[in-house]
Amino acid sequence: MSTQNHEMVAEKLIELLEIGIDQFTRNTRPFLSGIQEAQYRLLYYLCQFPMESMTNLGKMMYISKPYMTVLVDSLIKDGYVQRLSDPHDRRIINIAITDAGREKLREIRVLMAENLRNQIQRIKQSDLDVLESAATQIIEVYKKYLIR
Repeated sequence: MSTQNHEMVAEKLIELLEIGIDQFTRNTRPFLSGIQEAQYRLLYYLCQFPMESMTNLGKMMYISKPYMTVLVDSLIKDGYVQRLSDPHDRRIINIAITDAGREKLREIRVLMAENLRNQIQRIKQSDLDVLESAATQIIEVYKKYLIR
């Protein structure tokens, strides 16, 4: 694949994210769930990687260490995550999702799905089929190549 093709794919993925965030999730997460977008993303990552260092989580989320600390502290306060010492290196602080955090994420997903269903009701069935197929293919490629 050429560099130009890589650039085009990257641009299309960015556009997809921007459209998705703007059109499908506009104000959905905070309004429906009482949780910030960054908190939601952190809970999502911790479901994928049950225990991860603050440094790695910050890198995955493109968040600075100081903001990561604030974010984690807010989720600890709510009982959604916990700090754990690394058994091999006491200098490393790992973050793990709690059962309450998993439940909160599940609740948010239910509310988001309900909101999205309402938003996509006006889409024709043929376009829904295209959207479902494209989303499935994007997820499959992502899981195949982009998840650590």
